[in-house]
Amino acid sequence: MHEDKATFRDLLVLYRNAHLSKSRHFAAAMRCKKLNNGLSSFVVFINIGLGSVFFALISMELPDVAKWASAFLALIAALCSGALNSFNYSRQFEGHRNIANRYLAFGRQCELLLSRYFDGLMSLEDVSEDLPNFHKTYHEINVDAEILPTRNADYRKARKQEDHRRNQMLYRTEFLDQEMAIAHQTDLDDKQ
Repeated sequence: MHEDKATFRDLLVLYRNAHLSKSRHFAAAMRCKKLNNGLSSFVVFINIGLGSVFFALISMELPDVAKWASAFLALIAALCSGALNSFNYSRQFEGHRNIANRYLAFGRQCELLLSRYFDGLMSLEDVSEDLPNFHKTYHEINVDAEILPTRNADYRKARKQEDHRRNQMLYRTEFLDQEMAIAHQTDLDDKQ
């Protein structure tokens, strides 16, 4: 019996870690997307403003303050463009989404295996035989995710989302259990 609990616990740990990692990488992807969109928009607005200043320079003489402000804004636009190019937020966004989707698919495989076990379609021995393959798949995803680090803030956000998701699932399970009990009682009353 101890071995049974360990197999089941091991699969649940993989399932929970996959969901937590999925949420963590989705949070990181959203962070990268926001940074990319924010910096890109900022650069576009600055360049539009600078273009207006340069057209004004062609038609008339501007005060020195406007010239210095334009030069400062050009420097900021260049720094933001450099940050966009060097940090490559759009690529990071795609990478985090890809890893998160792989964790999601892995979590679904764990759910399926757990469901088959609880429905009696698989024995615990069958689950134990599949477990090394699950560990291998999980390890491969983790290795691929190493090039896309997440932050502590991503982890905290993921943890909060997963706790909320777990509470919703418990509420739905209790609701379904109540509905099934009522349906069962109605069936018994109909038979009498």
